[in-house]
Amino acid sequence: MSIKTKFVKSIIDGSKTYELRRKIPRDVAGMKIFIYSSGVERAITVHADVSEVATGTPEEIWKKHSAVLGITYSEFSDYFAGAEVAYALELSNVTRSRRPVTLEQLRNDFGLEPPQSWRYLTSDSYEKLLKHAACPEF
Repeated sequence: MSIKTKFVKSIIDGSKTYELRRKIPRDVAGMKIFIYSSGVERAITVHADVSEVATGTPEEIWKKHSAVLGITYSEFSDYFAGAEVAYALELSNVTRSRRPVTLEQLRNDFGLEPPQSWRYLTSDSYEKLLKHAACPEF
């Protein structure tokens, strides 16, 4: 999953516990995900679990979850402009990678392109990325 760097930092520090989306894949609750920091870092820097998915109108999602979205009302309104449905994915077991996977490594070592939004991984790719992220740098 790609997320802007400033929001990834908020996920890491715990002030953002829900990620907002206009569209989501089926059966996303329970998924294990890698988070690609799409701004300055341009690397997979975090992995987490999607423990719950809240669905509603943008107004309902804002009213219920605004304190843990890590976003201003103006940013929220801009993102959901024209949308009838909003999704808020609760992230749990957030773990910062001990060794981020850079864009270059993602392409050259894993044969993957960063996703625009979502990318499904084979179990083999998932395990290789997890192993890389968990290893300390030498």
